[in-house]
Amino acid sequence: MAFIRIKRRKKGEEYCEYAYLVENTWLKTRKQASQRVQKYLGKVYRPQKIAREFSCEPKSSFYDIVKEIIRWELGQHLIDSIEVDLEGCKVTDKNTGKQCVVAINDGYLCGETLAGLLQIEKKREEKQGYMLAKALVDAGIQPPREVFVVLYEKLNKR
Repeated sequence: MAFIRIKRRKKGEEYCEYAYLVENTWLKTRKQASQRVQKYLGKVYRPQKIAREFSCEPKSSFYDIVKEIIRWELGQHLIDSIEVDLEGCKVTDKNTGKQCVVAINDGYLCGETLAGLLQIEKKREEKQGYMLAKALVDAGIQPPREVFVVLYEKLNKR
């Protein structure tokens, strides 16, 4: 099972946070868990949140609605320096051009969580609603209830 781990590093006089994708494995012989870093995800940004209304066309595709929700969520946190590429599943800092992670709403918006969210549309499983909710929470996206229902309906109409 993989998860995102945040590490704090001192850079000059201040601390910076960096995110890593880490996987747990159980070592039977030692009877203990072992963790292995799979991938470096980037620097973590923690913006402040302000409330904004969400509006989207219900006739849009699943992909377009996800794109609008991400744009709305980043707008709520007043983030202009982050670029999200849904096709390439990348979240990058416009100033540095490096991959980064945005910590919002108890989740982390990064390439890995974007890929997990967009993979749901391609899968045909019984628990798609649960998987959609988990992927949104993991990515730190909290859409209004009506929008979640529309996304769920888009998945089940295929």
